[in-house]
Parts: sequence; C-alpha cells; structure tokens
Amino acid sequence: MKKRFGVEGLWLALMMFVVPAFAEPTAEERLREVVGMLQPSPCEYYWNIDTTRTHETKKGVFTVAYMAKLSADQWAVLIAAPDMLKGRALLRQGAHYWTRNPGELQNREMRPNQTFLGGILTNKDLFPLILEQSHAEVVSDERQARKEEKQKALSEYDKIVQNERFGIMLETGHLRIKDRSGDGVLAVGEAPPQLVMRLTPRQGDKVDGYNYAMLSVDADSNRPRWLKLFGAGERQLKYFVYNDFKRMSDGRPHPGRVEIFNGLNSTFKSEMLLGTLQCGPLPEDAFQPNRLSQFGKLLLR
Repeated sequence: MKKRFGVEGLWLALMMFVVPAFAEPTAEERLREVVGMLQPSPCEYYWNIDTTRTHETKKGVFTVAYMAKLSADQWAVLIAAPDMLKGRALLRQGAHYWTRNPGELQNREMRPNQTFLGGILTNKDLFPLILEQSHAEVVSDERQARKEEKQKALSEYDKIVQNERFGIMLETGHLRIKDRSGDGVLAVGEAPPQLVMRLTPRQGDKVDGYNYAMLSVDADSNRPRWLKLFGAGERQLKYFVYNDFKRMSDGRPHPGRVEIFNGLNSTFKSEMLLGTLQCGPLPEDAFQPNRLSQFGKLLLR
C-alpha cells in the first residue's frame, strides 16, 4: 500500500511541474492564432467598408467588397457596390499589385501605398503582411501589472472615461464616470487582462514598409484588441481596432468590425464590417494578372 501511494505521489508531483509548461501558449503560437482570426487563408470574405471622420457625422464612400485570400501575399478584391465602382478588381501577387476596371483592355500596376478602396485603407493594409512574416515577443503582461495596480488608488487621470478606439488604453482596466461635481459615481468592472506583443520582421528590417508592429490580445481568449504599425523613426503609421467578435462558418471567432485610423492624423478613419466568411480551397489560376479581367467569373462560382 505504501509503495502504491509512493508511486502515485511521485506521479502527481511530476504533473505539477509538467502540466503548467504546456498550459501557457508561446508568443509565436498566439500570433498564429490571431492570424486565424483576422485574416485566415484560403478564404473568401465579404466586407462592407466605409470611410468616415472620427469627430464628425459626415460619411464617406460606402463600398461592398468581395475578397479572396489564397495565401499571405496572394489575394484579390472585387468591388460589388456601389454601381459606379462595381466590377473593379485588385490583385496582389507578392510585392506587385494590379488593378483593372470594367472595359479596360490592360491591367494597371498600383503601388502598395495607393488605395484601391479609398480613404486611408491602403492596398498593403487590406491584409497586413507583417502579421504573417514576423517574430513575436511578449513585451507587456497586464496580468502582473493588475496585481500591482490593485494595491493603488485610482488617480484623477484614471477616473476620466477614455475611449479605447482612439488609441488610449485604460491602464487599470477600470471605467469611472464623473458627475458634475467631479466625483466618480459609477465603476464598471475590469476588462480582460491583455498581453502586448512586439512583431519584428523575420527577414530584413521591414515588411511592406513597416519596421515593426505592436499587437494587443486578451491574455485568456487570445482575441486581438488592436494592432499598431510603425515606420522609421518610431512613427506610428496605422492603428487597427478589432471589435464585435462573432463565430463564423469555420468555427473560429472573427472581428465583425475593424476600425483603421491614420496614425499621423486620427481625424480620418476607415471602418470595415464583416458580412460573410467562407474558408476552403480556391483555384490558384484565378490569382494571375492575366486572369484579372475574369476574376469574378472564376471565383464567384
């Protein structure tokens, strides 16, 4: 009996050391899961896209776009609405972009920083390549910061209601609303703890012109919160915010709403609303420049 107890005790002791090692995913594993939520492939998407102003009610151009993504740097876009833009197509193949309008006899080459869909949403930002061609490293673990922060009282700065969409994260996860006297009268519980990862190119010093990126995810669910893209001189060039997650046909949660802000001028933004997402094999020959005029017939089968 003692012998059996000793073996079981040894087994339990080993499990205490072994199991935790597999419980916490690595930064690279987290990044792969994020890519599966944000821009899986091969998949077909329908997005409703609007270019707006953040501080005004004026609306921009509303576009419905069909997107087919074969791989990280091979995808195509077809505009389905409005009628004045319907039928325009864009293809990315590696570092090259081609566009074609209905009735045109030849493709026209575009640059990565140009915008096929309008607004601040440039061609290279439709599916940020830096998410799929980078190393990931956790640089901030909010769970530890929360433990330390709970020992402190909220400062006046913390009590001001701040909006995560405009790039100002609540450091403590608390939300306080002031009455006219300035006293905090309502407190809403903590947001899920986050991890912030730094993404750096696997090869070279840039991916699509970006030197590095910062990605925030929920520590438990791994759902992405925001993505910031940086250029030379530590300049923040783009800022993506992911909201309204919903489970699609592939069984994974995906953001139903994506807001893209200009990192140098937050007055302007583009907003993308996910309509449908269908993942499965796609015909590779449809993603060739000489087939761009037939893209709709080949993919919308």
